[in-house]
Amino acid sequence: MKPYLITLLALFQLIGFACATDVAPADTEIILVRHADKASDDPVDPSLSSQGDARAKALAKVMQYSGLQQIFSSQYRRTRQTALAVAETHGLMVEERPINAENAESYAQQLASEIREKHLGKTILIVNHSDVVPDLVAQLTGLRIEPIAETEYDRLITLRLPAQGAPRLLQSRYGAP
Repeated sequence: MKPYLITLLALFQLIGFACATDVAPADTEIILVRHADKASDDPVDPSLSSQGDARAKALAKVMQYSGLQQIFSSQYRRTRQTALAVAETHGLMVEERPINAENAESYAQQLASEIREKHLGKTILIVNHSDVVPDLVAQLTGLRIEPIAETEYDRLITLRLPAQGAPRLLQSRYGAP
């Protein structure tokens, strides 16, 4: 083999190695919402109202091109129904993370830890409750948001957790029926 050909091959291998080692990990994007509008059909575990169903469909439309890879919800019907509207458009399953009296204090911290350990670089939707969403934001970013009012169902919180650097937070509204 000619010496310059060996040098070119070595150079290409070196460039390939350098490119492979310089690949930065992808950012993690987390979209958090409170479940959509609830009905009054069950005092313990209500389903979505007709407005809630319309809002869940609007959320699915908003998330249509998000590249969503993972969806979490609590075990309650209203969170599952909100998440299911999105899951169907993405061909995904909704993973339930039950919340109860035993884990209520540590719920947000445990879910945030799971995301950091198993889901970095993904785009994730979390559908939960008005008291849990602000805690999740704090656990994931160290940032605080305003509490979610009992009548507020349309806040969309987007977190970008870069592999390096400070997290970013954007709050917006979606799908007012």
